[in-house]
Amino acid sequence: MRRLTRYARIVTLIGFVAAIGAVGCSETTGATSLTSSGTVAPADSTNAPADIKPPAEGPTLSAQIALDMTSVAQGGQIAGTLTVTNRSTEAIGITEKNGCHPAWTVGLQRPGMPVQFAYTLMCELRPLVFPPGTTSFDLSIRTTYISCSSDESTSVAGSSLPRCENGEAPPFPIGDYEAVVVSNSPDFPRAAAIGVRVVAR
Repeated sequence: MRRLTRYARIVTLIGFVAAIGAVGCSETTGATSLTSSGTVAPADSTNAPADIKPPAEGPTLSAQIALDMTSVAQGGQIAGTLTVTNRSTEAIGITEKNGCHPAWTVGLQRPGMPVQFAYTLMCELRPLVFPPGTTSFDLSIRTTYISCSSDESTSVAGSSLPRCENGEAPPFPIGDYEAVVVSNSPDFPRAAAIGVRVVAR
């Protein structure tokens, strides 16, 4: 069993604020621990370490979201788990298209309100490795915007930021949302969305 630590992302990408899944630690089962060494070339994933393979064609990796609740008061948080399953017999390493270590999160979205993805701009030339078996990541999904504006005219990517309330970012509007996985890597497995309702405090 292997435990990994994953830190909060710190730089906000352009996009309308929705939610960010703060990931804590992960637990891997079904395989011995593997350590990545060396780097992944920006345009050539075949340069990964010999014991770590790039993703094969087909659904070798799959993901599933499990939430402790599907109804939450405005401003609250939802705990849960993202489980990634590697069905192959070898460790699989994934990267961004440029070879950097990929970023990902789980957050809430609804029409006209996509998940805002925030992560460090630093590039680590190493893959995110999934050993054979399952790897589980703890989740904490926020229902509060992560930024706001005191100026109604301020916008990001053409969408107005929410107005600050008493100098703080407001909670999400009441309504129905979906918890989804987002990543800057096309190879990070996406999970089926889970419906979530945000209710009045």
